[in-house]
Amino acid sequence: MPHLTIDSIDWDQSGGGLPYAIPELQSQLPVSGRVARQIPGPDRSDYFFVVLNPPLRFHPQPDFDWSRTQPEFHGRDDAGAFLRIYAVIVCSLAVGTQLHNGMKRFPVQLALVIDNTVGRDEHLTFEKCEYAGQALVSDVPSPSNSIELTKLADSPWEWTLYEASDGSFVLRVMFSEGPYKIDVGRYFLMQGGLRPDDPADIAARIKRDYPTVDFTEISKSTVAHTVDGGPASTKGPV
Repeated sequence: MPHLTIDSIDWDQSGGGLPYAIPELQSQLPVSGRVARQIPGPDRSDYFFVVLNPPLRFHPQPDFDWSRTQPEFHGRDDAGAFLRIYAVIVCSLAVGTQLHNGMKRFPVQLALVIDNTVGRDEHLTFEKCEYAGQALVSDVPSPSNSIELTKLADSPWEWTLYEASDGSFVLRVMFSEGPYKIDVGRYFLMQGGLRPDDPADIAARIKRDYPTVDFTEISKSTVAHTVDGGPASTKGPV
């Protein structure tokens, strides 16, 4: 169970969670995640740290304590200040049941990681998370025809250039969609499989002309994983 999808999320009818955030979070699902590790908590040992791709946007309420977060993950859009959520914590909804290979729409409790240092901690600290609600997750077996991509260069939140395992080049272009301006990454095979001279220019053209573009779009489901093998980013986070 190295990968899963978060299929849906709903408010916790027993109380708690983030009822006001459920519509925003649900609008960004399904989303893929990599099960990075199991992490014990103060009340049970079977919490899982899941890294999301792409990250989610979370617009907290006005009384949210932003000092609990890291500034590099803050952003602002037409809906106000938001936090980029790169990881979540999940555990089975019913104690005694377990996340497992082949699971489909398996019920879990889900918390948003708002302090990413939790990924380095030996034990889960609830203060570094915001319990959101109850969710359904499914196992995602790695497809045999998947593509491995190695990152060569990027401009965060705009584009990333990869080299595929077959020697061709792939450009991921970030789009902002929907009322919450959700970040959506789309993958495109470069013409002739050749490395582009100006990825930024091509990314701008793709965003301008999409979906009528001159490049073949690759389904995200065929991208097995990416390897960071390139130089530093060309600019800092937006």
